[in-house]
Amino acid sequence: MITGADPGHRVACHHAEAIRDGRIQPHRVEPLPVGEEDPPAPGLPPEQPGSVTELLGR
Repeated sequence: MITGADPGHRVACHHAEAIRDGRIQPHRVEPLPVGEEDPPAPGLPPEQPGSVTELLGR
């Protein structure tokens, strides 16, 4: 059971068990502005792909 969720509500999240067990706790996170000159996150393509084929480079 996750606090704030309706009884019987199931959560599909790869962190659900850690949240349920209290290993992940709510905490304040400061927002960081991201500028256009900032590189994309590691592992992400630099631009939005137009198709799955383009994303896979085929």
